Amino acid sequence: MFKTTREVDIRNGPSFAAELAGKVGADIEVKVTGTPIEAEGWIWHNVEGPGNLWVSERPVGGNDASANLLWQGTGPRPTPTAKAAPAVTYPKIEGDFTNKVLLEAFQKTAAGLGQPAMVDTWLQQAGIPWIKNVQLEYYEGVPLEQLPNLTDEVKLAVMMQVILLKSAEPAVSTIGTSAPPEEEKPKKGFSITNGQFYLNGSPFKFVGVNLREFAWYGFPGSVTQYAQPQHQDIQLDVAKEMRARVIRMYAPFSGSDAQTAIKKLEVALDKIHKRGMFALVTLDDSKGSGFNVPCDGGRYRVPAAYNAAYFREGYRQTYIPFIKTVIGALKGHDGLFAWGVCNEAQVHPHPPVDPPDMLTIAEEFFQYYKYVTALIRDLDPNTLITTSIESCHHLFVEHAYEGKNYADKLYKLPTLDFATIHSYRDREKYDNPIGHRAIEAIREADRAKKVWKKPIIMEEIGPVGGFFNDLGRSNGGEWIAGALDQLFNQYGYSGVMQWGFQGTTDNIGAGDADSGMHKGGGGIPTGDWNSMFNAYQQWGRKFWP
Repeated sequence: MFKTTREVDIRNGPSFAAELAGKVGADIEVKVTGTPIEAEGWIWHNVEGPGNLWVSERPVGGNDASANLLWQGTGPRPTPTAKAAPAVTYPKIEGDFTNKVLLEAFQKTAAGLGQPAMVDTWLQQAGIPWIKNVQLEYYEGVPLEQLPNLTDEVKLAVMMQVILLKSAEPAVSTIGTSAPPEEEKPKKGFSITNGQFYLNGSPFKFVGVNLREFAWYGFPGSVTQYAQPQHQDIQLDVAKEMRARVIRMYAPFSGSDAQTAIKKLEVALDKIHKRGMFALVTLDDSKGSGFNVPCDGGRYRVPAAYNAAYFREGYRQTYIPFIKTVIGALKGHDGLFAWGVCNEAQVHPHPPVDPPDMLTIAEEFFQYYKYVTALIRDLDPNTLITTSIESCHHLFVEHAYEGKNYADKLYKLPTLDFATIHSYRDREKYDNPIGHRAIEAIREADRAKKVWKKPIIMEEIGPVGGFFNDLGRSNGGEWIAGALDQLFNQYGYSGVMQWGFQGTTDNIGAGDADSGMHKGGGGIPTGDWNSMFNAYQQWGRKFWP
């Protein structure tokens, strides 16, 4: 844990880098305030990389050694762009870790310039004498002669990293205003660090349930029109007994409007929060469930699903106004865990016919998520955002992992906080221990950990055969127990959510008779309710005692 040792207002301190280093203990935290466009003659830059690092470029009009190091290109030196600095945390950089980072930075520079012999000269000029005689032959495993030159912009960023590391020497004196040490205050709400969820500063994992229609229980025309308000309480109480911490529900109903949705969602969120639970609110459904934002069906739908034109242009007609209204009214609610963009977005029919080029469609999907998530983040900066997709392969098909690699492009968006997978016990692959999307579930969990640096959850999962006697469901609990063990223990999932949950003793039209778990009533009880309940509860108690 870091302890706050000083607070720096760079408008009053000529050297932010000096404050960063300071003469402090083994761990430091520096909170930056002020707008670092120009402070006491210094220009400030945001360095791309872990921790959102900032570095001073050079004194304005100055001619020191660092100014020469920052530009190794040809032609006139570009004018850099300064950005505003948020409050950020900087761990102290020293010892072997410093050496490792320096070597990586110089490898990138040498690869870009094709002049590894200059590294020693740069080290000396930068005042870093402890690394000498650096011999560079490869950059990320590729011979230098096979690499194209990096752009001047990339070279500049790399050299700024070098100056930052130089400035992080413990010997640099402290300049500027300071505050007395104080104990670190836990972050309030949800956050993500090192690819893991945190709630109020403590690690957060969960089991949960999908209650798609929950906000709309009893509403005329919906599939749960015969449900009563007390059924919401029963559902939540049974889910809480199972230690389900997150409830997923859909925001819209096609037979209503945004203002009604706000009222329904607010009631639902209040009930969920009252029990110490949280909601993942999915803002649309690409399928024809009825829990979707109404749109021009003639232009933007094939039967029961959105077509390619919807994700190219149609969503701007009704979806954008809907989410602006709903999120604007509900942002900051203590019962919110995350916003989900759209349930199982995918081109329909599939394979697509409009337009025929799947690469074009993949790019349109990416632009859709880029635009929508940026808007959601602007509307509600403090709530997490996810896709609610089945998998990247389901969305982008052959362009998910190869070629353009849209899986990485998508989840490297800073406005997407975690990844989702939907996987069910499949009739054709009945014995697969984590469902029909097992290959994607494993592959994308690995990408989430190593590349995206973000959590991943199994947003929907369920056995099969609840109402269909050909397969039966006597062992649904055994299958779910095995899936939970693999997802949490082997593949590093942060959450798993059962699809279709009806904890009432009568049929209220909720859940899924095939893949859900039903306590009873209405002719659709699943015989493995108890075993499934126990499997989820066992894991839920680990996360929420």
